[in-house]
Amino acid sequence: MKENVSQINNMKKKHPDNLQVRVKRLKSYINNGNESALRDLMTVETRNVLKVLDEMYPNQNVEVDILTDWLLRIKELTKPISVLTSVLAYYGKTESHYKLLIETLERFTSLENRDGKAYLITLKYLPIQTVFYSISISLVMAKKHDLLNDIFTKIEVRKREYDRQPFALYISREEE
Repeated sequence: MKENVSQINNMKKKHPDNLQVRVKRLKSYINNGNESALRDLMTVETRNVLKVLDEMYPNQNVEVDILTDWLLRIKELTKPISVLTSVLAYYGKTESHYKLLIETLERFTSLENRDGKAYLITLKYLPIQTVFYSISISLVMAKKHDLLNDIFTKIEVRKREYDRQPFALYISREEE
């Protein structure tokens, strides 16, 4: 029994999808200055989230089981990117680390949802709100208030229309 438990623990530590392994890799990329690997890790994580969100069909009847399923899927989907961005925000040292945080949030603003039920469309915005919250808390804890200000003021909302929208308005999900 004890051998089985230790084997399972070893498998968890070595499995590439394990969040702890990704956090360790992220910290080593930050400390070693491996900018390309850091950018790749964050980009892949963000794209994975956006891909799943794009595949979620919001134009269906809203029922309790659908809402529950969506919430659970989004919660599981958002956890890795939230943890990774908060670690990057806290331990980030260079201007390129900070730009990567801003780019990650900007990528989430590219999510287009025009058709569908309001409840389901709103749920698709939970990942950006969670990532934003995680980054903000990490920046406050690290006393990086200037970067927090930049996140509020320098992020460009990636909308397909030509009209500009402030990020603070976008993140609050209030319509103009």
